Amino acid sequence: MNKIEKMLVKADHFKNLNWVLAIEILEKIIEKAPETLKAHQMLYHIYMKKKLYRKTEEILKRAIKYHSNKDYFYFLYGNLNLAQIGKTSYAIKWYEKVENKFPELELNLAIAYTKQHRRKKAIKILERILPKYREFVQVILFLSEQYIAENNYTKAINLLMKIKINKIPANADVHYLLGICYDKMRNWIQAYLYYQKAENFGMSSAKFYNLFGKCCQNIGEIKQAIKYFKKSISKDMFFIKSYLDLSKLYVIENDTLNANKYLTLATKIDPLNIWIAMTSKKLNKRKKEDEKS
Repeated sequence: MNKIEKMLVKADHFKNLNWVLAIEILEKIIEKAPETLKAHQMLYHIYMKKKLYRKTEEILKRAIKYHSNKDYFYFLYGNLNLAQIGKTSYAIKWYEKVENKFPELELNLAIAYTKQHRRKKAIKILERILPKYREFVQVILFLSEQYIAENNYTKAINLLMKIKINKIPANADVHYLLGICYDKMRNWIQAYLYYQKAENFGMSSAKFYNLFGKCCQNIGEIKQAIKYFKKSISKDMFFIKSYLDLSKLYVIENDTLNANKYLTLATKIDPLNIWIAMTSKKLNKRKKEDEKS
């Protein structure tokens, strides 16, 4: 092992323990041997991890001078821009400059397209590269989400079911997305069963409990619907939709006291929310009608 290799090992050791020291070591390596690709790569990853994007760009500008594989650096430039808010279009330009495209680049390009709501282009790419990622659950889930966003629930279901067929370990997200598909198709019993499985696997976000609550309401399980709307609120007190859905449910159940209670709580959190105002107006109208009768 020569001196440069020893310094690289040392920098690698310190990149998580003392990243400033790691940078000092890597800069010394580049000063002595500027063509050392590993040193540039490590600096790039350290600065990206710390979200020091200007420093990352400086590293790339310097590194590209010493290496002939421009495609690799175009890919890194694309990743740098993809990581930043409002720079998705630049990321796409860098990715498209790469002549010899590879699956990881195309996956990132698909992600960039979804950020611009160009889902059809993203789906086309994802479908093409899927055979190379058939064991990667997250890629399958990502494509399934795009199908769902495009209202293509049958395709999403078929793809998600392949995870089970291929014996890839099942997880909460698979059942959650299957639940959403059946929910959107108004097959609420099937949706309920998949939401139940998702919860058993650990799904517990405010949005999830809201969807589960709405599904329970659609199949007439009112007590469960109330339970899940309340769970949603306990997970995220700022998730206004659950206050509204719970209030509307209480109105249907002729429980104006609780309906008003949750609307009042929602108003305190978001006093300018138009949906709260509209629901309050309907509730007040209902009260007046009840008083007349």
